[in-house]
Amino acid sequence: MAFRRWFTLIAEYQALRPPESIPTEINDCAALLRYAYRNALRNHDPVWIHDSQILPPTALPTIEKYQYPFTPLGPSLFRVREGAFQHSDLKDGTFAEFADAKTLKMFNTYFVSRNVHAARPGDILFYRQLEQNSPFHSMVFVGRSQWVQDSGPQNADDVVVYHTGPIGKGRGEMQRMSLAELQVFPVAAMAACSRE
Repeated sequence: MAFRRWFTLIAEYQALRPPESIPTEINDCAALLRYAYRNALRNHDPVWIHDSQILPPTALPTIEKYQYPFTPLGPSLFRVREGAFQHSDLKDGTFAEFADAKTLKMFNTYFVSRNVHAARPGDILFYRQLEQNSPFHSMVFVGRSQWVQDSGPQNADDVVVYHTGPIGKGRGEMQRMSLAELQVFPVAAMAACSRE
């Protein structure tokens, strides 16, 4: 539960902060997932708060089992090849620091439901946009915001966040909306809920 709280808090913050302060490494939807995942596992000490510019609005429980990059996989958290775990995977490139949305979906999550209303905070919604150069797309299901304290439309129980990826020659942008808003987009029917 602590991981999910940190993961959603970090992912959502990217959509709430000024665009010019979003870390440059977040340049598409998969980059947002990787960034939030790694940072959820970090030691959230004053140095991390200073470097990330993320000061949580409330105290969150510490993730005690692992602290990135000191994990059994080191900094290479993401499986990039299929197969059951073998000890040799730790040294043969089966795990990497980079994974695109398709690889994250195929080798790093498990399918829960095509019903997006089954999503829990920290779940990832995947869908395909066949007309695009990068057809696999992902979003983080936040649920109720840890940042927005009011009970108005900005803090629905079904908030999602994502990065659009490049738009034309531009960097793209972070988006934050409710599932109700998302469902007016044609791609919503193809969304599926997955868990790490």
